[in-house]
Amino acid sequence: MIINDKELVHSTFFIMKHNAETSIRTSLDGWLLDLTFEFIENSENYSSVKWFAKSQSHAHIELVNWHKFTNAATLEPIHLGTIDTTNRELYLVAYSHKIGDSCKVDLQILKGGTYAQ
Repeated sequence: MIINDKELVHSTFFIMKHNAETSIRTSLDGWLLDLTFEFIENSENYSSVKWFAKSQSHAHIELVNWHKFTNAATLEPIHLGTIDTTNRELYLVAYSHKIGDSCKVDLQILKGGTYAQ
């Protein structure tokens, strides 16, 4: 499936508690990708996303203040880097909906660049 100019390669959701981390692993073009998600709270009144590479194939993603709001989402696809095996760009889109002291997080992983028609 193509969304705008990016290929959707993985779509999932998970339920995440406020003070917990959630990790997922997927294979993209023969390359294992690990993503760890964590809710972070600060004094700001808006949500944001921060991330850093823990290794070449592991990204730690901080969902800042997402648990403060009923709904939060990435406004644009987040560029995570390049897939090692194919040299295609890797993107992430996320949306959360608060359910009590947990959130349902919907996640899409997309590839940019040339794709099969």
